[in-house]
Amino acid sequence: MANEETKPLKVVDYIDRFKVLELLKRYADLFAEPPVDRKELELVLEIKFEIERLKSADAKEVQHGHWISLPYNPSDPYPYECSICGVAARRKYATCCRCGAKMDVSKVEITTE
Repeated sequence: MANEETKPLKVVDYIDRFKVLELLKRYADLFAEPPVDRKELELVLEIKFEIERLKSADAKEVQHGHWISLPYNPSDPYPYECSICGVAARRKYATCCRCGAKMDVSKVEITTE
């Protein structure tokens, strides 16, 4: 098993479909100006058509939080708490196991209103 290659995790990057279509429309408008580049225009319009046909992904907005260090208690094996949902954790994970928040907000970024 030592020679077995590990496959990287597939990371999906969700983008705003309407912003992409707006960008493609600008390119199509450019190619439609004289002298018309028919080949380029058809390609851009085909890409735009394919993007419009794609099914929407089930995506939700990502919450961003941080781990709160709880006061030391030798009998408590969970010294951290999620700033979003309050779940306790043994260590500072990259995401919260309960709410899925990305733990990428540093204390410097946190502001009080």
